[in-house]
Amino acid sequence: MRFIFTMLAALAVSATAAAAQIELLNSKTDEPLELKYRKKQEITEAVSNFHDTGENAYSGDAAAIEEGGKLYQKRCKACHEADGTGKVGPNLVDDEWAYARTATTVGKFEIIYGGGKSSMRAFGRQMDQDDILKVMAFVDALASGDVAVEVKSASAGGQTDASTPPVPFTEAYLTDEANVAPGGEIWAAQCRHCHGAKAYPGKAPKLKPAKYEPDFVYRRVTDGFRKMPAWKDEYTDDERMKIVAYIMSPSFSP
Repeated sequence: MRFIFTMLAALAVSATAAAAQIELLNSKTDEPLELKYRKKQEITEAVSNFHDTGENAYSGDAAAIEEGGKLYQKRCKACHEADGTGKVGPNLVDDEWAYARTATTVGKFEIIYGGGKSSMRAFGRQMDQDDILKVMAFVDALASGDVAVEVKSASAGGQTDASTPPVPFTEAYLTDEANVAPGGEIWAAQCRHCHGAKAYPGKAPKLKPAKYEPDFVYRRVTDGFRKMPAWKDEYTDDERMKIVAYIMSPSFSP
């Protein structure tokens, strides 16, 4: 009998904890957000605490903020700038938010994990939830002025020193499916958000590969231009060359 009571008590506690968990919403639809990405990730104590309380255990944690800053530089800087003031993506360090919920810790997680209506992609596909919390801690520290970042100014034309591919593009390279296919995967994951058919009009120019030279495309992808982010910090030389191979191929589709 004591065993039965113990089991019932445990079930009651479990049910109470489950009921106490926060509700996560898809920022695009306001429907419940499905945490379906990266099934094999480790659910850390910080992640469990976030789901239970809606609080970020990494807030103010210097080590976590440093790690979050490294992730931000790789994943977020291209669109939001090193200092968070925004470029293609919105300003992250002011008090204005496209989605009201983004002003909250829960809302920040929702839009980073599941993406937004515009060019904000779902980073839950690429980062574990624990890493997302660290990025959030860094952004909060950035907004509060608790961390400083180096901001490199661009030239008057909006472009840094022109980059060249590490090796010359050849017909063999540009037509090799081993290069075209991976480039297409990167395009679909990153570039289509702004350059795809659904992004028109006004989000980004419609590409016209027949009028371009491979080196020109490589420079744009690498260095950026005006509001076009520079992707040299997120993608390797090889990956950027593969993006070019896809854009210049008959397989290209915005």
